[in-house]
Amino acid sequence: MKPKQSNLTKHENSEKHLLRVKASRSVKPIQVVRNPTIAEEVKTAEIELAVTMACHSSILTMDHLGEIIARNATGSRLANIKIHRAKCTKILTNIVSPALKEELIADVSGKKFSLLVDEMSPDDDQLPPFEKYSATRWLVRGKLIFRVLTNWSELQAYFTVAQPASKQNARYKARMLLDMLKDPILYLFFQFVSPLVSEFEQVNAFFQATDADPEEMFTELNTHHLSLRGRVFNQEREQLAIENVDFGGKFLFEAMKFISSQQDKAVAQAKVLEVKTRCLDFLLEAITQVEKRLPATSNVFKGLSALHPRKVLNVATRVPVSQLPLPHLRFEKVNEIEEQYRKIVHRDWKEDSSFDGTIPDTTVAFWSRVADVQTSLGDKPFKELATYVLNCLTTPVSNAVVERSFSLLAAIKTKQRNRMKLELMNTIIRIHSKLQFGENCCVDFKTTRRMLELFTVKQLYDSQGENS
Repeated sequence: MKPKQSNLTKHENSEKHLLRVKASRSVKPIQVVRNPTIAEEVKTAEIELAVTMACHSSILTMDHLGEIIARNATGSRLANIKIHRAKCTKILTNIVSPALKEELIADVSGKKFSLLVDEMSPDDDQLPPFEKYSATRWLVRGKLIFRVLTNWSELQAYFTVAQPASKQNARYKARMLLDMLKDPILYLFFQFVSPLVSEFEQVNAFFQATDADPEEMFTELNTHHLSLRGRVFNQEREQLAIENVDFGGKFLFEAMKFISSQQDKAVAQAKVLEVKTRCLDFLLEAITQVEKRLPATSNVFKGLSALHPRKVLNVATRVPVSQLPLPHLRFEKVNEIEEQYRKIVHRDWKEDSSFDGTIPDTTVAFWSRVADVQTSLGDKPFKELATYVLNCLTTPVSNAVVERSFSLLAAIKTKQRNRMKLELMNTIIRIHSKLQFGENCCVDFKTTRRMLELFTVKQLYDSQGENS
């Protein structure tokens, strides 16, 4: 048939064409039934699998896991899962991460928050002791010292046997360690430093808490400072003579034991005096370092401690409105805040339905409930005061969250995963942080409606993730 209009008109009116047209009209068209629920369930499953890979495994694992799931899910909706490492990466970077970022922005939008900046010192690339040969973090170094001290005799016996049996390259190290363990002066240093490091670790551990109460933190820090000063200075802030300095009972006992075991008592006493002098320098430096951090932080903590419910609800211990911390945060609504602060002490909070007969013992928990208290008319009588206090409590009491982020980064970007790109690394850290702050794991992860909306071919493969 030639492509002419006359030929098409002639064919349209032919008997053969009319019969076929008639037959085609009697056939019902094929109905394509689309079930969006199944598609969403498959999307949800693929998102949750991707998040699980980000939490616990390498993305490469998805190449095999996706095949295993699809092969063993025959007859179920999961049989429609088609996911490998490339799609898994795209789901994380182009769907999950943007949705979590939007959620974070929505949470902090219009609210006050604090920024924590961790300053890297020039010597941060130098590994401190223990870390080169052990995965133990510096926060538990006191436990290591205590264990070495507890097993001092056993370690001596071990290296005495291990030295001659070791290979040539290890024999020198074993002899050096054995000589150290046989040194009574080094043993005295360990006896002095062990309880002192444990004290610092207790304070450090207290500051690692995410929701530590400011009042307790101020009390702990101030007590630690006064305890250190009391070992070296008297009530008039004068330095004690070295024989009156508190080096610890165990240290003094071992020092007397060492002197009595030596034939030349004068030489032994001189060695102990030298050890005491170095230990005194250590104490003075520890006090100096604490005091460098104490003036600014103690004032902040002391001010925040005035917001504790035990002080706010007590007429005798509550501070005047003018002495409440961070006055610039209440400047905009100072009249409402002052009025509500005067009234809050006269309300029986145990009888309030929001407290169930018990007043929380933590500042954040108490003021969070006060912010939600409503009258029968739906008004919130203490909203401005509670908002001001919660804004004050956004003041970071430690950099524990920042340090955890660095630890998380080190766990994710390993030598085996050194080719990981920045976008995927940021995505995995964001997912981990989201779950950790909510005290959840991947099994508790919930796929949001926004993630399903973003789950399109264009967003999945054409988008550049957060950079788009």
